[in-house]
Parts: sequence; C-alpha cells; structure tokens
Amino acid sequence: MGLGLPAAIYTEVVTLLEDISSGGVVCDTTVDGICVMPQACSSYTSFSSYTFLFNFTSSTANYMRVPLATFATNVKGSGGSA
Repeated sequence: MGLGLPAAIYTEVVTLLEDISSGGVVCDTTVDGICVMPQACSSYTSFSSYTFLFNFTSSTANYMRVPLATFATNVKGSGGSA
C-alpha cells in the first residue's frame, strides 16, 4: 500500500527522509516509487519527530497526527536483514 502523495508533498517527504537518514535515503521518482534507507527503521530515532497531519473536515480544530514511522517497514534487502 502506498501513500499516494501528490508530487509536491512527495518531494517534501523525501526531503524529510534525507534529513532523518543524513542523506542516505534513495528514492524512486517514478509512479508508485518507494524510498529505501540504508539501515533498519529502528535505527532512525528521528522518525518519531515527524508526523503527517490528517484533517477530514473543514475545521482546523479536528485533525489526527500520524508519525512518519507508521509508514516505515523493515524489508530484507540483498544480503541484509529485516
């Protein structure tokens, strides 16, 4: 499942991931692209510092914050460990 972010927001998320990974993130810019980070998700403590704010109404008082880490998952890569 992808987030389906518009291009401008995807670019902002990539910038945040570059921040978190000290430039180590590699992102695919094609449709349905993904980002891969060089270490396990648990090694990036800054994940909890960034959140998505979801608002399903016209009121700015009603929203939900979801940590960026919610969308991260460890995946075994070539020679790596999950």
